[in-house]
Amino acid sequence: MTHTECGQEMEELESNYVFRDHVAQNGYSSLLSFTATDINNTVTRLMALGAQLDGPIKNEIHGKVAAMRCVDGHVLGLYEPA
Repeated sequence: MTHTECGQEMEELESNYVFRDHVAQNGYSSLLSFTATDINNTVTRLMALGAQLDGPIKNEIHGKVAAMRCVDGHVLGLYEPA
C-alpha cells in the first residue's frame, strides 16, 4: 500500500468514526457514581441540565440512591449516605 492509498484509507476511517453529535443510547452504557450531600437538590439541578431520572429515588438502609441518564445516554449513580 502506498502512502497515498494509506492516507485515503485513513481519511475514510476518520470520516466514519463517530465525531458527530452525541446520540442518546438505549441499553448498556458506562456508569459513574457520585456521593451527594443533598440528592434531591442534585437530581433537580441535573434535570434542569437535561438529564432524566432513571427510576425513583430509593431510600435504602445505608442512604438514598438514584440513577440519572444524561443526554448522551450515560448513567450517573448518586448516593447520599444516611
